Amino acid sequence: MGETRVDLRHLLEDIRDAYTGSIEETIVTEVVANALDAGASHIGIATDPGAATLTITDDGHGMQRRDLA
Repeated sequence: MGETRVDLRHLLEDIRDAYTGSIEETIVTEVVANALDAGASHIGIATDPGAATLTITDDGHGMQRRDLA
């Protein structure tokens, strides 16, 4: 499984400006949309209230490093 690092603050500002719903709803919607754009056929969502975490996984192909630049 690959991992991509992004400027989270910049990403959240862009998402906030693009959608009118709650930030939580917007983030989940955007992550799922990105997974579908990446060709994912499986998207998993798990929560851990004790750790206050939300984990989203998918089997999409992801982005190439050159596309992130």
